[in-house]
Amino acid sequence: MYFAQCNRRLLSLVGSCLILLLASCSITTPPVTRRTTPTASIMPPGHRMVTPTVAPTTMAMPPTQTDCPLKGARAMITAPLALGQHQNIVYTLNQGTYDSPTHGKLIRYDTQTGRKTELLTVDRAHIYEAQVSADGQWLLFVTTTGSTNRQTRLQLLRMDGQGLQTLLCAPGFGIQQVQWSPDQHYLVYYNTVNEQGVVYLLDMLTGVLQTELTTPSQVSLLLRTWFDVTHIYISDSAIDTVYSHLYLLDIKKGARQHLSNMLTVLFQEYGDFDSSEDGSSLFTTDGNCRDGTCNGPSHIAIQSIAGGPKHTIYHSEAYDAVAVRAIDHNRLLFIIGNSPLVTDTSHNGLWEMNIDGSNLTQLIKTSTIQYSFVNYRSQEPWSNISRDMSMYVLQVNGFQSVIETHSLLVGSVPGGKPKVFATIADGSQLAAVGWTIM
Repeated sequence: MYFAQCNRRLLSLVGSCLILLLASCSITTPPVTRRTTPTASIMPPGHRMVTPTVAPTTMAMPPTQTDCPLKGARAMITAPLALGQHQNIVYTLNQGTYDSPTHGKLIRYDTQTGRKTELLTVDRAHIYEAQVSADGQWLLFVTTTGSTNRQTRLQLLRMDGQGLQTLLCAPGFGIQQVQWSPDQHYLVYYNTVNEQGVVYLLDMLTGVLQTELTTPSQVSLLLRTWFDVTHIYISDSAIDTVYSHLYLLDIKKGARQHLSNMLTVLFQEYGDFDSSEDGSSLFTTDGNCRDGTCNGPSHIAIQSIAGGPKHTIYHSEAYDAVAVRAIDHNRLLFIIGNSPLVTDTSHNGLWEMNIDGSNLTQLIKTSTIQYSFVNYRSQEPWSNISRDMSMYVLQVNGFQSVIETHSLLVGSVPGGKPKVFATIADGSQLAAVGWTIM
């Protein structure tokens, strides 16, 4: 990711913090905005986990183009893919350095058979921002070349490795924080232009590209996850991994929106958040990764998106809950990530509990030289949880001398020993993308 170098240095210091919380190195915060009530204008989507679309047969892909559009963007070209029954994880492997990439790979792992299928290899580029479509049939991603004449391409690939196509190109790191809507109609991304943050909207069906939001100078934002098919959560950038604002951007309003008149869902300090399974509530962590050290106390709370009181469902004086993700209507995953050497790391790793705080269970324990994180490019449920909600994928990074080791683990939500299905320790980077069925 484009900010990964500065993030990784900070993560090395704190030992265990979610990379998403550090996705911007800016310390400028948005202006104070008036609290509004989201449900005055919108209703919760009802169900966030989307069941993959089962096509009766696979159709041949029509011709596609991989060169950059001469102007603007292209509409995506699709054909149905008949999916299977096995839960599959897609992940990326980027080899070489950020400035001198060797290869970028998209790989699919079958959790039942253990088979790995290499879907795509790009030369002299890395693959970032990758995500699985809601219907499980497509992969969307950004390829970025090295520091010499750096170029970014927004590309699409069918889950069987067919139909590679380029939708949009930009110089430098011009396509960041990509988020694809759950109906697969729209895509939003972020870029900085003349020291102003700009949110763009791409209509994937027509190829029409437009500006949705422009921030004041030196104010940076993070595109987080879709609330429904027309609203997306946007946060300010973090200061010491702590945020203060969470907005809802309405893509139907276009460039008429400003930070001052957007719906403000949260105006309080928080470390991480996720939506409940039905979208009506938010889970938040307050975190305590301040001044370069993560430690307790910390809380996980639930509150309605319409406002009202928070209800604490987890509290610890000693341990820092740095990330939270909903599994379904009843269960949560969260990560404890105390800093090594200066705090108690005995509880570091991945945990599960019911949304009422009961049935607290540690799923993965990490050592003092490791830190773990959930998918930091996408918060859609299928980014972390299998489509049947029985398994999770987690990244655990560690250090062997001066070499950072990246490992991807799959485990059962009810518990049990997880399995390492991919690991690398040569300076390359692994990252989980999401789940489908094949």
